Amino acid sequence: MKIAVLGDVGQGQYHVGDEAMAHAAARELEARGLRDLVILTHNLEETEVEFGHPARKRPDVPWNAFERHRALEELLDSSKQQASGEAQAVRRSILRALEGCDALLVTGGGNLTSQYGGLLFERMAFLHIAAELGVRMVVSGQTVGPVLTAPDAADLVPALSLARLVGARERSSQKLLDDLGVSSTRVLDDASFLASRSSDAGYVAVTLAPGSGAMDRQDYIQTMARLVTEAARVSGRPVLFLPHVWTRGREDGDTQIHQAVAERLDGVEAKLAPQMNALETAQATANASLVLSTRYHPVVFASSAGVPVLPVAVDLYGELRIGGTLENWGIRSTLRSLRQLGGSADGAWVEAVWNSREGLLEHLSGCRPGMAEAHGLWWDSIASALEGRTSSPPPTLPEPAIWQGETSGVFANSKSWAERLNASNEMAIGNLLQHVDWLQGELRAQQKPAARRASSGQDRVHRAARRIASRLRTRGS
Repeated sequence: MKIAVLGDVGQGQYHVGDEAMAHAAARELEARGLRDLVILTHNLEETEVEFGHPARKRPDVPWNAFERHRALEELLDSSKQQASGEAQAVRRSILRALEGCDALLVTGGGNLTSQYGGLLFERMAFLHIAAELGVRMVVSGQTVGPVLTAPDAADLVPALSLARLVGARERSSQKLLDDLGVSSTRVLDDASFLASRSSDAGYVAVTLAPGSGAMDRQDYIQTMARLVTEAARVSGRPVLFLPHVWTRGREDGDTQIHQAVAERLDGVEAKLAPQMNALETAQATANASLVLSTRYHPVVFASSAGVPVLPVAVDLYGELRIGGTLENWGIRSTLRSLRQLGGSADGAWVEAVWNSREGLLEHLSGCRPGMAEAHGLWWDSIASALEGRTSSPPPTLPEPAIWQGETSGVFANSKSWAERLNASNEMAIGNLLQHVDWLQGELRAQQKPAARRASSGQDRVHRAARRIASRLRTRGS
């Protein structure tokens, strides 16, 4: 049985988290005897080397809100006569990607959101065309939203309803799916157990994304430098910067922001790690003494490996994802939002996490057997669904004990009404940006026929002028 595996793999910039989820999915399927896999990617050569499986091209997709909505309508047009050239190209690419496949696994990710509309469109297009082909489908651990416009929600519901199983990796995502009428199972992130802790390598692993939310970039760099300095001071460990997003051979993405932060460290032994693949980066994170991150997957790797973590969310999207995985392990109280940083409480937060590391380890170790069992049963269910076998509904995650450590008062300086206001503001801004994007796409669509008509009219004028000039030359001769 041939299974197509669709993750956000082979991007222009290498993304450790997205690659890690696809690696984890491939491993879980292989462990259950499903080894005839095709990895869908934008980089065939790199993916085949890293995964050890054949690779096929993912389609190039529209990203504009209006254009992708229209393209999906064209893809779903039963007559297939109204499809634009772009929609037809997407269809042909997906058909080639799924050729000879019996099943499709959409691996986990944060792609079911209007904020990354091209990736949302890609998954919906794959699900619909796979259904046409009679291909069995499963959608693994997803973050849904938080920004999900009405048109995108209306498109997403029928697409997800085609899947035999849908996994939601946060409570908030499952609630949103429930509100939309889509049945789902709450699960851990696909890459939760990708790396196991082999030793305490004696360093603070730091991963920082370039995005600074609403904070000024220079303020963000300085704030992160203070946190890294404090983490090194209280732990007595050197710092290892681990990039998660970068372009091969270039010092961009996380590497660039790491350099900027490292330059502002005072009296701290720090090293910028070379660009490593997902498996190497996950292992380096799991072996750290302490993890400080504004990205999601270092928190995933650390939590399942029992490593104390200083998690920072720069925006609502980060709060839901990072906060969601921490909640799954009962340690959401360790989270700090960027809006809470920059004050005298920063040092107390860092010290509280470090001084509580033994209690944290004991808590996470106590949660791990139940989480690992639920994770394994979820993948058992995925394997059964992809093979077309019936199985009992997968169990949801066990509810963990809530860790009552020194950081439990981390939100003491935040009012609940202020948190709701910030979240509402970010949601409103996100929806407004999508609306503007939609209008821009719609305007371009209306301008194209007008431009063609104008061009056609100019061509007619030019042809008529050439005919007149030709006749005058003939008469003159």
